[in-house]
Amino acid sequence: MNLDELIISMFVTLDDELNAYLRSVPSARLRQRGPAHALSDSEVLTMECVGEMLGLDCDNRIFGYFSRHFRHSFPTLAQTCRTSFVRQAANLWHPLTALSLVTATTAPQNSRGWKAMDYAS
Repeated sequence: MNLDELIISMFVTLDDELNAYLRSVPSARLRQRGPAHALSDSEVLTMECVGEMLGLDCDNRIFGYFSRHFRHSFPTLAQTCRTSFVRQAANLWHPLTALSLVTATTAPQNSRGWKAMDYAS
């Protein structure tokens, strides 16, 4: 599986699981007010998870890497500033920890040196 396929697979899995999580937990509204973000929550979670698997250890590095190499996969990334991305990622901490088990079990084998995620600790 190449990196593009990993991103697509991770996005589909996270999008499905995030929607299921939000339906199962009635009080799990992700935001109370304010304008909608350019990037969807599933896109941000995908970049966070794939970035972590690639060994990118902070949100700034993840944002920079995907801005340089994967704008074709995330078209609205061009309209998103780094600060907004970091805030949105921070606000998704609780759903990310709830979904970390799902992504760990669906991630491909570590044949390319990708690191496993550990958000729960």
